[in-house]
Amino acid sequence: LMVAKLLPILPCTGLLRDVMAREQGLDFHGLAIALANGLIYFALGTLLFRWAENQAKRQGSLSGY
Repeated sequence: LMVAKLLPILPCTGLLRDVMAREQGLDFHGLAIALANGLIYFALGTLLFRWAENQAKRQGSLSGY
């Protein structure tokens, strides 16, 4: 399913299960999807963290850190 490939970490776990438990070969198309998925969620997480950090700095709740 295409929806499953959009969820975080799910493509990576499926790829690992296929390679390690089912002893299938490495699917490079699946690897590319897993890599893109990880990079997208990493970028979104970084942007969200920076936004939250700026909000906290504006409110003065990170003054001691």
